[in-house]
Amino acid sequence: MRFYTGQHQYYCGIDLHTKNMYVCILDQAGQILVHKNIQTLPHALMRILEPFQPDVAVTVECIFTWYWIADLCMKYNISRFERVQNFTSYARLIKPLKESFGKVKSGGKRKLGNAYLKWAFSEANLLLIREKQEIKDLHLTLKNKHGKARALAIISHKLGRAVYYMLKNKSRFIGKPYV
Repeated sequence: MRFYTGQHQYYCGIDLHTKNMYVCILDQAGQILVHKNIQTLPHALMRILEPFQPDVAVTVECIFTWYWIADLCMKYNISRFERVQNFTSYARLIKPLKESFGKVKSGGKRKLGNAYLKWAFSEANLLLIREKQEIKDLHLTLKNKHGKARALAIISHKLGRAVYYMLKNKSRFIGKPYV
C-alpha cells in the first residue's frame, strides 16, 4: 500500500461538524501554530489558512459534510493528487499492488479508494461504448485480446486519466481518449 509522503511546510487537520469545526495547524517540526474551534463557514476557514498558503496540506475528518471544503481547496489550488497514478488509484481504476519493504508482490487491497468514483467511471465507460463508434471498436479489440472485464477496466482507466488532466489543467479534453 502506498501512503501520501509529500512534504509540506504546514499541516492542517480539521474535525468537521455541522455548526463548528476544530482546526489544528502544525509546522514541519510538529509545533502547534493554530488550535481553534471555529464556525463551519468557508470564510472562517480561509481566514485561518491564509497565512500558511501556498504550502499547506489539509485533511478533514467527518462523515458526510466535507464536499464544500474540497471545493474550497480546489478553488485555491490546494491539490489532493500529485500524480495521475494517485488519482486513478483512489478512483479504483487500477489494480493495487501489495508492497512491503520495497518489494512488490501481486494483488493488494481492492477496497481502498472511492467506490463512488469507480461506479461513476464504469457508468461513463458504458455510455461511451454505446454512443461512440471509436470506443466501441476499441472495446471490441480489447475484449478479444483481454476479455470483457479487463477491456472495460482498461477503458475506464483511460477515461480516468483524461479526467485527471482536465481537472488539473482546468481545460476541456483535446485529443483522442481511445488511443
